[in-house]
Parts: sequence; C-alpha cells; structure tokens
Amino acid sequence: MNKSGIGLLMLLFCLIYTVVSMEQAYAEMKSPPAGYPLGVSTKTNLTAGETLYFNTDQLQEKQVVGQFLARNVTSTGSSGLSKSGFQNYQGAQNNWTLDQLDPAVVSERISGSDMIRWYANSTSFRYLNDEQLHYYIENVPSEKEMTDALQYYPNLKQNFSERVYQGSLQTFPSFVENGISNFSQVTENIQSVSDYYAELTDLNRTVAFNFAVQAAEINTEKKVINTNDWGGQSAIQINIALKKGETNQAVIIVDVDGQIDHFQQAQDISINYTNYDPDTMLPPYLILNYKHFPTFNFSGSTFFHAAAYPSLPGDEEYSFEGNQGVFF
Repeated sequence: MNKSGIGLLMLLFCLIYTVVSMEQAYAEMKSPPAGYPLGVSTKTNLTAGETLYFNTDQLQEKQVVGQFLARNVTSTGSSGLSKSGFQNYQGAQNNWTLDQLDPAVVSERISGSDMIRWYANSTSFRYLNDEQLHYYIENVPSEKEMTDALQYYPNLKQNFSERVYQGSLQTFPSFVENGISNFSQVTENIQSVSDYYAELTDLNRTVAFNFAVQAAEINTEKKVINTNDWGGQSAIQINIALKKGETNQAVIIVDVDGQIDHFQQAQDISINYTNYDPDTMLPPYLILNYKHFPTFNFSGSTFFHAAAYPSLPGDEEYSFEGNQGVFF
C-alpha cells in the first residue's frame, strides 16, 4: 500500500476555506473571515498572544524557519550568534516565494540581548541565493539595548537596521481582514476563533467537516494500540476519508476529550487520510479541539504520525473500524 507523508506544519497551518456546511444550530456563532479559518494565526507557523520563547542553546545545529507572530519574542538561551542562525533558508526545502515569507517575524517587540544578536546574526534572515528577509517590530530595541547586546559585534548593527520591515500593521492583510489594529487584540482573536470551533462539536457530535470530506472518525469507543511502537503505547487515532476527485480544500474539526480514559493516557496521535491525490488536492486542514486535559501524556519527538493514502480502484473504499483499516 502506497502512502504519502503529510508534515505537521502542512496539517495545521495551511490556508483553507472557511467551513461552510455546518448545521444551522451554530449559525449565531461568528465565524472567522473567509480565507482566515484560524483568524490572524492562519498563515503563521507559530502564534503567541503574549511571549514566544526560543532557546538558542538548543537550536545551534537546527534550522528554524517559518512565519511567526507574537506580542513579544525572546530567548532563554545565550547562543544567538550560532552558525545556524534564524530564518535561514539556504539549505531548506521550501516551496514558498520570497513575497510569501517576508516579513518572516511580526511582533510588537523583542527582548533580551541574545534575541537581538540572533536577529542581527550574519547567517539569520537569509532567503535562497542569500536574499535578505525582514522582520516587523513595532517597538524596536532602544539604542542602549542595541549597544549592550552588540558591544563586541558593532558590525552587526547594520544587519539589524537593514532587516527592519518598513510598514505598519495596516499593511498586513491578515490583521486588516480580522479587524486587528494592535497586538493587544491578538489574544482576543485567538480566543474568539477557538470558541467558534469549540461550538461546532458537542457530546453527540465529536467530528464536523466540510463538503470536501466523505467521512471522518476518532476512536472514542475503542482503545487503539500503536503496534509499530515497541512499547505498545495507546494512541488517539483519527481517520479521514476525502471525497474522490474533490479539489476544494478539506476542513475537519475533531473533539478530543480527556475525560475518555484512553485519550487521557494516550502517548501517540495517528492521523490517516484516504483518497488523497497530492497532484490535484490542497493539503487538508485539521483542527483538534482538546478539552479536559489537565496534562498531556505525549512523550518524545515522534508522538505525531500522519499519512495520506491514494484512492482505491473504482468504488472500493478503505475500511474504517477502529484500527481495522489504515493504521500508522
């Protein structure tokens, strides 16, 4: 059986259409604007209503690329001058054009000498062919903060200044379309979108989806064990059958309730898409609505599995019954 891998960022952060086929009972809830299913967070890889933390000490040999939005960006490390840099696409596998990525980071401010050095690092904010990327900072660091951070690296001051995006929040469509004029409204927007999706599922409805999806299920009634893991860990399993030949983007909302014991104890998430054609279909958009989880039991870096399977011949379909169908 052939399958295609779908990355976590693709699953969670792709632009999609707003869900249009929900029941009339939810009509009073204000949905996010068309084209912004996660509100202002839709086109970002990470959004924080307050502070987004990076530990540069743990990122020295790793590439950190993507689009980030936060009120404040800071570092808990001290390796801002590492060779890997920040937002360096020189060796990245990337299908995004420069205008889609720039500015790569949007924030009200950044804090800490290490973060200033990371932003100014000669290997940071570099697109393919060494083209320069920018960042938007509403309140740039003071002259004293810059001097303290770069006193031994004065040549990096120019890097920092040249990378500042010249514009206002009103130049960003995601802010304008979501009615956001300042960073204090970002948290409110995140909460509003979260409440909207939380209302689409209830005790009798654990899954909701748009017209691009044929069927979807989550293993609320049956404990699923990841047989491919030597520890035999319990898993949250989500199976989604896309409509064959559908070219509209699929949207699925799944309720994950921690009051279900085998969900509370789960160490793994397994997501399977069937009837997926990467040549004609946009990546599906899956929204997981966690509730009643005082803590999570996930562990390690491989707790999340996602796979996509092509259509079977003719009218034949994959079997969805707990883990009797496609699995991991």
